[in-house]
Amino acid sequence: MKNDVLEKYLNKLLKQPRETDWLEFKLNFHSFEEIGKDISAISNTACLRNRDNGYIVFGIEDNSLNVVGTSLTLDKKKGNEQMEVWLAKMLSPSLDFEIHEFTHSNGCQIVMFDIPAASSSPIRFQNESYIRVGSSTRRLKDYGEKERKIWTNGQKKVFEKRPAMNNLGEQDIINLLDTHKLFELSNIPYPSKREKVIEKLMKEDLIQFKNSKYSILNLGAILFAKELEVFEELYRKTCRVIVYKRANKLNTLRDIGV
Repeated sequence: MKNDVLEKYLNKLLKQPRETDWLEFKLNFHSFEEIGKDISAISNTACLRNRDNGYIVFGIEDNSLNVVGTSLTLDKKKGNEQMEVWLAKMLSPSLDFEIHEFTHSNGCQIVMFDIPAASSSPIRFQNESYIRVGSSTRRLKDYGEKERKIWTNGQKKVFEKRPAMNNLGEQDIINLLDTHKLFELSNIPYPSKREKVIEKLMKEDLIQFKNSKYSILNLGAILFAKELEVFEELYRKTCRVIVYKRANKLNTLRDIGV
């Protein structure tokens, strides 16, 4: 994924309220075990907060939120295993997290962990589940009410029917989605009236109407967004073609975002 896209998203994260518990800023690496516990905690907390993803960002001062860079790199190993491989093996159920390493415009190196929310059950690290409580990572089993809520939340709406953006008007929908493409693929002439376009989008479960406002659902955004990056929870869903030098992720020859 391109540096400018990642930096743009980092800037959004830096504007989040300081008490946000699905997001953690760190300066430097301390241990693989700490990262593993934090991934479990962030994933479970994101589920608790009805979010699709949570984040850990290395290279940010915790108090000032200044972008100062980190010494952590993707080629760091645990024994003979690459960091990402080792962490994936220690997490259960399997979690499709991503690690982005990029250079900030100020020249600092940033490492961002993009962590999907727990879905079918709490995420465990080395057979223990964790949760964020304030700014601390705690054992989930010590918070029974939160654990029960995660099990419940993880079985809610399927991804495609979750809102990608809320509180929109009809014109916002037209501005954000390529509605012409929908009618072209359906072999239907494009309506002259905007309400007919909205009606079609609702019929296809691409948007929903609630409390006098519209929401674009994840399916609608992924299929027809003019710019997927606008939907902050979905930027990681853009198509990527990555060519590696060898049969590992240490040396990237090409990384193209489509």
